[in-house]
Amino acid sequence: MRSRADEATERSSPPKGDPVRNRPGTTGLRVAAVACSLAAGALGVVTAGPASADPASMTLKYSCAFPLVPEQTMVAKFNVDFPRSIQVGVPTPKIRVDMLAAVNETTQAAFEQAGIEQLRGTARLEAMLSAPQGEVSFGVPLALEETPSGLKGTGFIPPVRLAEPGPAKFDLGDLVLNLANSVRTAPEVPLPEAFGKIRCTVLPGQNTSFTLPEIAPADPVPDPNPGGIHHGELSPPVNGAGVTTDTTATLTWQAMVDPELVGYLNGDLAGYEVYDAAGKVVASTDAKTTTATITGLSPDTGYTFTVRATGENDRKSTPLAITVHTQSSTSAPMDYRYTLKGSTFVKAPNGTAALDGTVEAKLKPLTGEFTADLALQPTKGDFKIFGFLPVQAGIVLVPEGETTGTLKSGTLTAHSRVTAKLPAFSLFGISIGGGENCRTAAPSDITLTSEPGGFEPLKGGRIKGTYDLSEIKDCGALTPLLSAFTKGAGNTIDLTLSPKS
Repeated sequence: MRSRADEATERSSPPKGDPVRNRPGTTGLRVAAVACSLAAGALGVVTAGPASADPASMTLKYSCAFPLVPEQTMVAKFNVDFPRSIQVGVPTPKIRVDMLAAVNETTQAAFEQAGIEQLRGTARLEAMLSAPQGEVSFGVPLALEETPSGLKGTGFIPPVRLAEPGPAKFDLGDLVLNLANSVRTAPEVPLPEAFGKIRCTVLPGQNTSFTLPEIAPADPVPDPNPGGIHHGELSPPVNGAGVTTDTTATLTWQAMVDPELVGYLNGDLAGYEVYDAAGKVVASTDAKTTTATITGLSPDTGYTFTVRATGENDRKSTPLAITVHTQSSTSAPMDYRYTLKGSTFVKAPNGTAALDGTVEAKLKPLTGEFTADLALQPTKGDFKIFGFLPVQAGIVLVPEGETTGTLKSGTLTAHSRVTAKLPAFSLFGISIGGGENCRTAAPSDITLTSEPGGFEPLKGGRIKGTYDLSEIKDCGALTPLLSAFTKGAGNTIDLTLSPKS
């Protein structure tokens, strides 16, 4: 249990707004102010009037897997008006919750790259209420909308009735954002599916707990039902939501029980059952669990599931319907264009050639897979035969098919096949071979990689690799000699990709 000093340290007035740099092309995104309507879980939800409250605040850092860029840190400040006292069996007042989350420039640039003008959508906040009678986990649906002053909102934890005296706390957890309904410059073009399930994970080593006032014992209350235990009808779960991949759906809901009951741990609520459209039970949970994952679904297909609370004597609540649509098995790619500059070192003749060109890539944000068209300008290299004779070679690198690869957690890996054409060899300015048909006998397989976390789609980065050169053919009378001094392993390539304006 936290000390009074600890509680005083984290209690402060709600902020007026933390200014950060506006995002160009938007209505001035400064902070994400998200309204959180946190549920009472499987504790009784009742109505109650206002009461005195003390504000408490907490700042958390999240690691968010935003599309198009490596994972970014997002800082969120929470403000909650907790009541000054809580008594067993007495409903708390509505508890106001505010959250402000700053969006950094890298993330803003990614949204611009996707053509987003105004952020809009939903989210799910994971949280947990711990009290003497047990713990209740929440998957809380949130509404997100950007206003002229930023994305903002306010919510309330509904009044709850706690069953046992003692210490209690409220923990905040991860966020899952769904920005698929954001306003875009080209609304007819759907956003990549990765914008529908952006997970923000609380970074480790942080205090995520709000300490609630000590729950005081109840005043004696006459038994309203002296003849036995009263069992009301179970209320259904509410506020269902779903997050999907191409073959799975994760369903969450806000737990509810009969307001007349004091605490589900006394045995009234057994758990929850999830049914498919045919009425078959496809998942079941205990009373503390308000989430279920359904597997084996078809891609790009709509499904409707229902959730019922279950109680003693096989009692079931009325159903809550949750509709989801699984994602397509392939995600819509994002286009990127880069200029390419660098060099290649050919080991056998101990020479270097400059490289210039362009890359046009299509990246699938959901999987990190990409394909690219590589175009390289003709170049020249200065080499040495027998270690001292200066030979200049004209070089044209011709890609064989598309470049393919992956971009995951900021690390790029690319695979290319390239044939080297050699239109001219000259010694002291005198032609000694080459021609239109002069080339390597077999394409070179080249794998290029960035440093771990060193490549960002919107900024580019540096990639390196090694490759082998085969013998050359059709280069004139000196082909065998020239081939002997060009083929071999240990050749290197070093490139820098920069966004093409």
